[in-house]
Amino acid sequence: MKLRPSALVIVALLWVFSTVVAFGQTIQYNRYFTCNGEREAVASCFDDSDAAHCLVMYPDRPLHNGFEVQITEIRGDLIKKIHGCVGPGATLASTGHPAPGSAPAGAAPAAPAGPVPAIRPGGPAPQPDPSVAKARAAGVDMTVLGVPLGQPLALTLCQRLGVMDLLFSGGNGYARGQQFPCAGPKDQTNSQVANAATPAEVTIDFADGACPSWTSPCEATGLVRGGLLLSIYLGTNGQTGDAAASAQLRAKYGKPTTDTIVTFKNLYNYSAQFHQLEWNLPGLHVEYHPFLTDIDTGGLWIESETGHQLRASGQAVQQKQEPKL
Repeated sequence: MKLRPSALVIVALLWVFSTVVAFGQTIQYNRYFTCNGEREAVASCFDDSDAAHCLVMYPDRPLHNGFEVQITEIRGDLIKKIHGCVGPGATLASTGHPAPGSAPAGAAPAAPAGPVPAIRPGGPAPQPDPSVAKARAAGVDMTVLGVPLGQPLALTLCQRLGVMDLLFSGGNGYARGQQFPCAGPKDQTNSQVANAATPAEVTIDFADGACPSWTSPCEATGLVRGGLLLSIYLGTNGQTGDAAASAQLRAKYGKPTTDTIVTFKNLYNYSAQFHQLEWNLPGLHVEYHPFLTDIDTGGLWIESETGHQLRASGQAVQQKQEPKL
């Protein structure tokens, strides 16, 4: 039987279409494909590098401890598997996170590798807070764990990993090569902090082991306005580290301006007395609370004069807004 020319064209088009599917298919995440007689799906990968770890699901295999089988595999090995099972031109979809040192196809050449600043560039460079000159003239140390108060926040941006990425990275919860200390918005997003006149809270993360034993956790909350870091708050572990905290603060700042005996008492009639300390120094205000609402949780505020005024005014506004009897 002879095929008409139109039929030959249809057959040819079908062959070409099937070839494109086999040789140019992109396997999407969380979409099943068949390999070696069983279905599998790639849930996620750390990034687009061949060495990245990926989570692969195997729904046709017997359940493991009552759950669908999930295995961590190397992305480069997965792509080789896809080549063998789907076609030589098939590949795995991009994660949206390029391999270190590479750029997405069609993208402009990457800038030289370097840290991302925590503060979004914009506007004129901020000048140091007036508190800095006062403190410097009096010999007052304006740094907190090496981070200077009253100066432009010059830390790198904290690049935190998502939950799925953290599962495969086996690291410390940050992107590879993260520099410490680093800073970012209080909401824990990986976006830069706006260089705005409105005060904004930031989180400052320190490397493991870089904080005194009495801090809990090893991170701080900072207050930034106009790109300047004006205050830092550190949580403490309360009565556990009170003696060490008090000793270190006295050694650094000298005799407290105010030393108040405060008593903690709980519902079980347990009570203990502590020293609540405060320093009013040229350009700097330091306030140490050995406990807050719980005996195992304390707080330390280290602020430029401007930062302390902002906190005091904020507390006054909050008190005015509270319902009255």
